[in-house]
Amino acid sequence: MEVDLVDTWLSARIMKAKGVPNMKIDVILHSEDDSLGFIQEWADKHHHELVLHRPTDSDGVQTIQPHRVNLLISLGGGELLKFKKTAWFAVERELMRRLSAFNIPQFGIGIGAQQLASALGGTITSMAHQTAGWQLVNATRADTVKLPDLMTVFQEPHDRIVMPRAQRLFNSALDHCQGFKFKNAVGLQFHLEVMPETQRQLAGGGDSKVNWTTNQRVLDELLDTLVKNGTN
Repeated sequence: MEVDLVDTWLSARIMKAKGVPNMKIDVILHSEDDSLGFIQEWADKHHHELVLHRPTDSDGVQTIQPHRVNLLISLGGGELLKFKKTAWFAVERELMRRLSAFNIPQFGIGIGAQQLASALGGTITSMAHQTAGWQLVNATRADTVKLPDLMTVFQEPHDRIVMPRAQRLFNSALDHCQGFKFKNAVGLQFHLEVMPETQRQLAGGGDSKVNWTTNQRVLDELLDTLVKNGTN
């Protein structure tokens, strides 16, 4: 294990020294219904290759080699709830812990954010009232990117994230943590990857108040910042 961690550190240092703009990015898709949406557009714009991993695939998360990871993106959907008590779920959290130890960038959305929070010392608690649909979130900190005061975003909250040591990025109307930053990891409880052409497939349908340009900009800047921090 110690050798693997050293390899992870060396790989990160080599990547920084080269300053290579194009990279392979590992993406964990927990549900067959998960869509990359604006994440795919961001990757295409920067000529990054997205390597997809699913729990049902033979090349799932167990095959991800930490020392080869440039950026880990973990998405999530309701289908993943059945995996919560499986070894696969625990393997993902262990991978996130090892990447965090060497400050490898990580980005989680939905259940991916909950996995990230749990791996990094946070706790996950059940919400008394669970709703799915378009909600307002407000920004609390803007140290790394310019965040709007309010955003209309799609949420599928089943659990609440508690991350005392993390920088909180977004709040809900009930003052629940909707986004956090811890070291070189960012987690969001809402789905900025959702695109206009896919919104009506979601629970609650579309919402005319969504500012798609703003949502995509925030997603792009969060990912750009993580990549930059991982390659400097």
